[in-house]
Amino acid sequence: MRALVLCLVLLVGCAAPHHAGHGSKSDGHASSVQMTIDAVDVQAGVKTGLGIAFDDDGKRITAFGLLHERPLHLIVVHSDLRVFDHVHPTLQPDGTFQIEMAFARPGTYFVYADIKPEGMEAMTVHGSLVVGGNGSAPGAWVVDRLPRVDERTQTDRDLVAALSLGTVPVGDVVLPFAITDRTGAPVDDLEQYLGALGHVVIVSADGKRYVHVHPEKSDTPKFAASFDAPGTYHAWLQVQRGGVVHTFGYVIEVT
Repeated sequence: MRALVLCLVLLVGCAAPHHAGHGSKSDGHASSVQMTIDAVDVQAGVKTGLGIAFDDDGKRITAFGLLHERPLHLIVVHSDLRVFDHVHPTLQPDGTFQIEMAFARPGTYFVYADIKPEGMEAMTVHGSLVVGGNGSAPGAWVVDRLPRVDERTQTDRDLVAALSLGTVPVGDVVLPFAITDRTGAPVDDLEQYLGALGHVVIVSADGKRYVHVHPEKSDTPKFAASFDAPGTYHAWLQVQRGGVVHTFGYVIEVT
C-alpha cells in the first residue's frame, strides 16, 4: 500500500517563505506584498471573471517564478470550511492573473495565493472575497455535510482515503493517509499532480492559519509537522490517478 504521511506546520499571517518540495506556510509577519482581486458584483452560481494582481510597496509585480509547475496556486475556501477550490489563474503580459470561476454558494471566501515573485522568496498572500446571491455552482469541491472528527475515511469516486489519527495535541503530529480503491485494495499507481505525489491544504476555522504542502518524492512520502494552536481545522487531500484529480476533506480538532 502506498501511504501518504503528511506533517504540517500551521502558522498565522499574510505571507511566508516557501520551502521547495514542502509547501507554503503563513507565519504572522507583515509582508509588503499585497493582493488585489478585481471582480464586480460576484454572484453565486454565475461564472465571473476575476483579475488578480500583486503589488510590492505599491509597485506592480509582473514577473513570477514557478511553484510546482504554476506561477500561482489559488486556494479558495468558504468561511464555513465546506467549499474548497484549488485553481491556477493564467498570467497575463502585464503581470495580472485572470480566471473565470463560478462560486458554489454565497458568503465570504478566504483566498490564499501561493506565489514566488521574481527575486523574492516564495510566499502565501491572504485575501478575502464576498460572494452574493443565492445560486449554486457545481465547479468547486463541496462537502455536503461537514464530516465529524471521528469520520476518518472519505471516498471520492473510485478512491478511498483513510486518515489514521487519534487525538491531536498542540505540537508535532503525523497525519498518515492510506489510499485504497473501493474494494480495499492498496493503490500504488498515484500519479504526479502538479509536480508532487499529493497536495494537502489545511485551514483553521477562523481562516488565519493556512498551509499547502507536498510529500517528498519517495514511495512512502513523509513530512515534518506541527500545530501551534488549538482549534478546529479542515484538511483537504488531493491526489491524481488515471488523469483524474481526487479531493478528500477532513475535520481535525487540535486540543
